[in-house]
Amino acid sequence: MTETPIPQDVLAQSQLKLARSRIVRSVVAKGLLSDQDLRQKNVSHLASGDLSPTNQVFGALFPLHNSFDLGRDINIALYEFAVSCLSVVSERKGKKMSDITKEQYNERTGSSVIFVCDGTNREDRRNRVNRLEFIRILVPGDIFPELEQSFGSLQDKVDVVSGKISKRIRISSNVHEDVEIPDYESSIIELFKQRQTTLWLHAVRLPTQSDMRNGKLVKR
Repeated sequence: MTETPIPQDVLAQSQLKLARSRIVRSVVAKGLLSDQDLRQKNVSHLASGDLSPTNQVFGALFPLHNSFDLGRDINIALYEFAVSCLSVVSERKGKKMSDITKEQYNERTGSSVIFVCDGTNREDRRNRVNRLEFIRILVPGDIFPELEQSFGSLQDKVDVVSGKISKRIRISSNVHEDVEIPDYESSIIELFKQRQTTLWLHAVRLPTQSDMRNGKLVKR
């Protein structure tokens, strides 16, 4: 009997899910490593837009020190600067956020995970982050079903970000676009209100279909 070939779109989606799962499982097992360590140890990841690998793990603090404006602070943590979480996940190797389109921004921010740690030491960069330091893992609802089994013993730390929000974001130069992205804002603000301590946020890039070639994650 001749086997029915798997449709190419089904195969491509399966390979994408596997690539995403590998990255998440790596963080769950090893914690957060610097870009330099990720490359030296050949750990599956999507490289940043930095010209050379950094030797520290960068994060965003929320809220800012002695701040009483959570709305402003969440914008700074997530959107406004090159080091903001969703700016970082929209990068690819050699290409900063200013090089992308609105559609790419929507797609890439939807394919991401934010790892949350305690930030009371007020340091935005660390040498590495142990897996046991995670106090919450924020996962967009659209990709949670395919990643659910990837979190292992940290499953109880996962918070599914079920909603999306529309924002007007500066995508490139002085061009602002209306984008639709996971509602990380609500989860982060709610977590802060529960804990009443500074949070440290680190966003991890997960691949989109355009990051795949012949079923494998593009090394670029």
